[in-house]
Amino acid sequence: MHCTPVPPPPSATDREPPAFLYYKKALDCIENGQYEKALALLDTAIVMKSEFAQFYYAQGQVYELLGNTISAGVSYERALRYKSHYPDTWKKLAHYLHGAWSIREGVSDAYIPYFLSSRFSKV
Repeated sequence: MHCTPVPPPPSATDREPPAFLYYKKALDCIENGQYEKALALLDTAIVMKSEFAQFYYAQGQVYELLGNTISAGVSYERALRYKSHYPDTWKKLAHYLHGAWSIREGVSDAYIPYFLSSRFSKV
């Protein structure tokens, strides 16, 4: 009788789609203050699985940490395209809209709900 070794079962990491591995590495980089590296990893994750809203949300957070509010707002908008019921993202985007546009262009707070509804009703 000849026995062949049975390979060990795959670990949880081996079963995860590669995009999520890049995402998890990006989160580690964010915790360690390696923001540029985190952005590169998130970009790779997005290329692999572009419909996952959490990737864009994390990207927006990194852009905020780097002081790039315009790119942060764009990332939050993209997150909402894939997951419209995402309260944290709505809060971030509202904060971005209020801070970036109402001060710079004199837009009143009453305009923000109108802007959001017109911006996302076509999605």
